[in-house]
Amino acid sequence: LYFLLSFVNIVIIIVSYSRGSILSIGITCVLMLICLGIYKPSRSIMLKYAFAVIGGLFFSMIALALAFPVQLNAIIGNILAINLNNLNGRVPIYEMMIGSFSEQPIFGYGVYASYNEDLFYVWGHNTFVQTGYTLGMVGVLAMLWHHIEKYFYCFKKMNLEKAIILFAFIATDIYGFMDV
Repeated sequence: LYFLLSFVNIVIIIVSYSRGSILSIGITCVLMLICLGIYKPSRSIMLKYAFAVIGGLFFSMIALALAFPVQLNAIIGNILAINLNNLNGRVPIYEMMIGSFSEQPIFGYGVYASYNEDLFYVWGHNTFVQTGYTLGMVGVLAMLWHHIEKYFYCFKKMNLEKAIILFAFIATDIYGFMDV
């Protein structure tokens, strides 16, 4: 069931055009395959499921290419349209939010402080930058505590279910470093 849900989730992420999500799921899948290949008690069954998901994704992409070639080209074009010079406009946002941090370092500016003059909400495009800007050091320390605690409980008495949850946490945290 977990792998079926993972497969559906991955397909939805790819179809959503979210480059950050696609990158984070790709990195997480590689990490998961490496770790599952090393962890002996579940190595054979987990690798069978993992390769079944990869095979399912491969055949799904072929089916999408045959059924919806224009949409698949749009997905690929969107993925490849990454501007590394300013990280698709994120560098100015990082500079503004990190530069403003020193003015309100303890409690930040508040959750609704990121509206610009056009009443458009400007996201920090990074979990820690967003938290630091809106909630200050109090928020960043709470976020750090949250990360330490969730990973501690995943590693404590590791089993298959906790390993799957761990990889889900890793995927969302990788995505959180690129977006919010």
